[in-house]
Amino acid sequence: MAALSGDLTPGARGVCLDLLLRLVDTDDEDSAEACQAIARQGIWGLYRDHPDLVVYAYLVLRAFETDHERLRACRDSGLITLREPAPS
Repeated sequence: MAALSGDLTPGARGVCLDLLLRLVDTDDEDSAEACQAIARQGIWGLYRDHPDLVVYAYLVLRAFETDHERLRACRDSGLITLREPAPS
């Protein structure tokens, strides 16, 4: 979270957000909860993310955001294009 609050290139931010997503949305519930608690401290930074990376930020937020209206507004902002999974 500290790295994400700094001045990173979009590529570096993408790598950090990808790692954060893996940490907050893992099958290990204890680890996920600990990482989510830390991520909540910097939640404001995820809502202000770079337009090219906002989908990563949204996926991270979806793992732990409790303000469902704010999350819905982020999703519906027009900055995110979520694709439906292909039928199996």
